[in-house]
Amino acid sequence: MALELIPQHEIAESAVVHGVRWGNAEAAAYFMERDLKHAEMGSMYNRFHHESLLRGSQLWRGPIREASAQKRGHMGITPLHCACINPNTSALRQLFAICPNPSVADLQQRKLAHYAAAAKGLEPLKYLINFI
Repeated sequence: MALELIPQHEIAESAVVHGVRWGNAEAAAYFMERDLKHAEMGSMYNRFHHESLLRGSQLWRGPIREASAQKRGHMGITPLHCACINPNTSALRQLFAICPNPSVADLQQRKLAHYAAAAKGLEPLKYLINFI
């Protein structure tokens, strides 16, 4: 009953944050997709947040604006934070080329390395260590 009173996108936003912080890209992408569908006034996330979670080795076509790479979602999570939990580092490498700052922090001061440490593989953390 109580959950019915909370808008679906607010539940999804919170679930996305937990999924990303815990390194679960699949769960975070699922809830982010729900948020993108149910947010009537727009979502706090953009397509780069979502795509960087599940992106394979293919690169984005066309230029990516720095503002898009740094867009802050719920709790200050950026596409860079999302890319840090993806074991495939292609999205991280492409976004980091646009915004090469390993000190990007969320609202609780967790930096990219914190997220990379939660990833399922070590590749994102190995990549970031070169810049710390």
